[in-house]
Amino acid sequence: MLTSRIVIAILSSIIFYISCWCPAFEVRHCTPPNDVIEGVLCLIMGFLGILVGTEDPWNLVWLANPIYVLSMLLFVLLDSKKGQNIALILCLCSITMGLSFSLSSSLILDESGSPSSVGKLYIGYYLWVLSFVVLLIGMILYRKRISYPSFEHE
Repeated sequence: MLTSRIVIAILSSIIFYISCWCPAFEVRHCTPPNDVIEGVLCLIMGFLGILVGTEDPWNLVWLANPIYVLSMLLFVLLDSKKGQNIALILCLCSITMGLSFSLSSSLILDESGSPSSVGKLYIGYYLWVLSFVVLLIGMILYRKRISYPSFEHE
């Protein structure tokens, strides 16, 4: 059973890793050209986003990554039903935060704390959210598998 949880976590992690090397979104400037932000820069800047506070509710989007990692660790490491439930709830939170980014019009991207306008979303963003969804689907399938044990070995 641990093996299947590890495989699910690895599959989700691979998609997350790929998203880090793809363009994630565009930052609009008053004068063109606009900047395209790579996923790996989002990952690095996300840790700074945690430090800038919650004056702007969109800053909470930066918490999606740590919550995703925590949900994955709980899913892999805890066998209890309670632990699995917490992992599932955290995964749903990371998906909600990730999807809410598509609604944001501005986001703090640097240490200065000044917001930047968010433009078009690119493949890195969609792969990022997909990695969360793959983990969620894996959790649900795992729950179904342990809820309905096989009777082949009787």
